[in-house]
Amino acid sequence: MRGDFSRSSWQPAKGYRQVLLQQGRVALDADFNEQGELSADGLRQLTRDLLGPHAGPAGALGFAIGADGGGFTIAPGHYYVDGWRAVNHRAAAVLRYDTQAGFPFPGAVDSFDDDQSYLFYLDVWERTVTSIEDVTIREAALGGADTALRRQLVSQVRAIVAPDGVDSAEKATRWLSEHVLRHPPASSLPGPRLPQMRAFVDPKDDPDDTPCVADPLGGYTGLENQLYRVEVHAAPAGAEQAGSGTLTFKWSRENASVAAAWVGRADHDLLVEGVRDTAHGFSPGQWVELTDTVGELRGQSGVMVRLIGVDRDRLTYDPASASTGVPDIDALVDPVVRRWDHGQRRSDKLLGGAIVLSEDTDHPLERGIKVRFPKSDGGDHVYATGDHWVFPARTATADIEWPFEALAGGSKAYLAQEPDGVEHAYAPLALVAPGAAPESFQRKIKPLWSPA
Repeated sequence: MRGDFSRSSWQPAKGYRQVLLQQGRVALDADFNEQGELSADGLRQLTRDLLGPHAGPAGALGFAIGADGGGFTIAPGHYYVDGWRAVNHRAAAVLRYDTQAGFPFPGAVDSFDDDQSYLFYLDVWERTVTSIEDVTIREAALGGADTALRRQLVSQVRAIVAPDGVDSAEKATRWLSEHVLRHPPASSLPGPRLPQMRAFVDPKDDPDDTPCVADPLGGYTGLENQLYRVEVHAAPAGAEQAGSGTLTFKWSRENASVAAAWVGRADHDLLVEGVRDTAHGFSPGQWVELTDTVGELRGQSGVMVRLIGVDRDRLTYDPASASTGVPDIDALVDPVVRRWDHGQRRSDKLLGGAIVLSEDTDHPLERGIKVRFPKSDGGDHVYATGDHWVFPARTATADIEWPFEALAGGSKAYLAQEPDGVEHAYAPLALVAPGAAPESFQRKIKPLWSPA
């Protein structure tokens, strides 16, 4: 999740149960956030163990699909998907499939043929909400100071043309697992795999050119502690996203937390609010991303532009640098200008304001840090827009905090890791077949969800 954090210290494999604060010690955001992760993950694991991959209460089973004239409706209530409690709060008004936030969704059907069958399924994931997207997070008594963020569970009902042979909840669940859900590389389940990345510090005086291995003389050369974020900007088309022909990524030394509300536009000037200070602001030469809530809910990256001038809350961009057309601000929902810290390098090519991702190639970030995206042995890993890896860099150790294997002589071999997010969970909802009277759009709806 994006935010101004020192680091993320939660590691499920260590089996910690509770964070215990001590008196008279420095309070860290990481300790507080780790306790939140422990509690949330414990509840999710318990729910998954008790209910299985997906289920809901018999008396208030949410997300039931119904036919309504020429479209479909989504029933209010809640449903548990892989331990997450997805809720449709629309009890007063009917939620239609085509009025969901972010609709239309990449990869999903947005119009229906009378003589076609469809599979409806639920997509659930978490997103971070800041005071830019929700102004009520700010405390008015503090003068509107930016404090804590919120983690929100998002649920979207998606529809696709029904795959051949999928005629039951079991087969639909298996199909989603084998074609949509991405599994860890070591998983025994068939289907697409998650990509991996290896971050490492560049050795200064190491005659061994083994990739991603650093000796004690190498290290992080920065003068400040940072929390780096590497994020996939554009990826080829997949089951859940519109695609780009070229795989690209971007990075930030502040976990992409440097952002401001985009409130207006005058020619090639972006008018913003909420710039905190110089260190957490904008400068000429930087690349910024123009995005909004709807784009994020669609899993789409924003428009990248390069700044050529900054005058307080007025950011001037180079129109020739825009990756696509700069959107009309009046058509956006909670628009944001977000800073990224990459730039043009001899060793890296930029496309649309982001770095072209080349697998099995060292990509230098800055201050001795490099990243590498290993190729999959089976060639079955799938990148998705928004995949990201986060890691701290510390001046006290002249190193980054990244899993490694200790080698002889004190050297390290940094290990490839799956993305820290975005994690998605899926559950089948219904199979919809043509009815007896297609001209009136009558439908045969077969529910696939199950009560607990």
